[in-house]
Amino acid sequence: LSGTSANAIFEGPLAGGRGSWVASVRRSYLDFLLDRIDPEGSFGFGFSDALGKVTFDVTPRHQVQLLTIAGRSTFDEAPEDITVNDEAVPRSRAWLAAATWRFTPGPRLAVTQRVYATGMRFRNVNEHDTLLDGGEASDLAWRGDVTLAPSARWIVDLGGDGVRTRAANTRQRTLDAAVTPVVLSDYTASGRASSVYGRITARLGRLRLAPGARFDYWQPTDVTTTSPWI
Repeated sequence: LSGTSANAIFEGPLAGGRGSWVASVRRSYLDFLLDRIDPEGSFGFGFSDALGKVTFDVTPRHQVQLLTIAGRSTFDEAPEDITVNDEAVPRSRAWLAAATWRFTPGPRLAVTQRVYATGMRFRNVNEHDTLLDGGEASDLAWRGDVTLAPSARWIVDLGGDGVRTRAANTRQRTLDAAVTPVVLSDYTASGRASSVYGRITARLGRLRLAPGARFDYWQPTDVTTTSPWI
């Protein structure tokens, strides 16, 4: 327990120690405290979320992980402080689910592949429960990473990902005291994105050098960028 939220975490082993699991839940009560302290206050914010993860060693070389996270938040604005075009109750929800496979054939090589989906949705309404802003976004993706250590002084990291993304947004306002709000924007867009990266880490005595580069491509805008670093 804290001054603003409560959190509980549970964890334990699986299959005689070949795996483990962890789960957590959290809920804020800052909005309840503010309402008790100052019932005429101007705002209140609250959130809740939960996490679950399972890790299991199928064999000494193969490991599987499952992860899921979900959360929501709400913001309440006092009606006397807002107009018909101001948000009275914005709400948002977000989630993530991922499955990971990790292959370690030896102490010098590790290969990780991950498939995941993530998304969010929000809805902002005025004091009459009329939609002002709303939208959602989601990604479905694959990512792969390889770490190779040919010697104690050299480490090579390679990887890439591919993402299918989708987004939608609606925005409307009441103009000139009209009863029905006017739609200012309403769109849905989708596209692909991908990236690859490489890095070499060299230990030269007390000095460590890590040059690398990343390449990204966004299909909706047809943009390719390069990010070198050292």
